[in-house]
Amino acid sequence: MNFAQDNMNRNWTKVLFSDESFVQLFSNSLTMWTRKGTTRENPQVKDRTKVMFWGAFGLNMRSQLRFIEGTMTGEVYRGILAEHVVPLLNELNKGTSKRKKGIVPAE
Repeated sequence: MNFAQDNMNRNWTKVLFSDESFVQLFSNSLTMWTRKGTTRENPQVKDRTKVMFWGAFGLNMRSQLRFIEGTMTGEVYRGILAEHVVPLLNELNKGTSKRKKGIVPAE
């Protein structure tokens, strides 16, 4: 609530949000109920294929969704920032509605 109240009058046209996350196709554990009503974890060997992705958005703009192969290293992250975040920030600073490669208008 404090954040919302403190930022009610913020110029949100100059704000960009970005994050990365992943989805795992299968869980690697199974919860089992016992007769006494307690639970225990029973690890299962399953396909632990994960898909990692990154994206950013601001008011009336968003980046392309970037899928990351392998490990997210500092080098990979700096490349994403250079390729996607810097152009978005440049657009925000210009205050223009023109979109360039890698910048997709929000629908």
